[in-house]
Amino acid sequence: MDNTSNRTKYTPDNLWVVAENQMVGYCACDASNGALFTYERKEDAQERAEKLIERLNGHFPGDYDQDSWAGVLLRDCIIGDNQKTIIMPFLANQYGEEKTPYTTYTIEEWNKMFP
Repeated sequence: MDNTSNRTKYTPDNLWVVAENQMVGYCACDASNGALFTYERKEDAQERAEKLIERLNGHFPGDYDQDSWAGVLLRDCIIGDNQKTIIMPFLANQYGEEKTPYTTYTIEEWNKMFP
């Protein structure tokens, strides 16, 4: 699968991210070295959100409740300013489909594709 196929397949309407529930809405700001991971399934993003809450509460006991982070559609959140790239989708093709490489876009490229 090339980038053109991924562009067609993956949009803010069908990609899930781990997002922080902030006062202004959800913010996709959980990243590894500035890379925002996306997921094909809500369950995968939600599982990662729950692990993040558990890890954060290990450092700051009781500061994070079950609603502080969640698996959210990319269209329903803002992208945090700590993000540099978007990796599509992080757990793609683990469910028996043909294996394809990850596709990565800079935030600028992503914003041009989906203004």
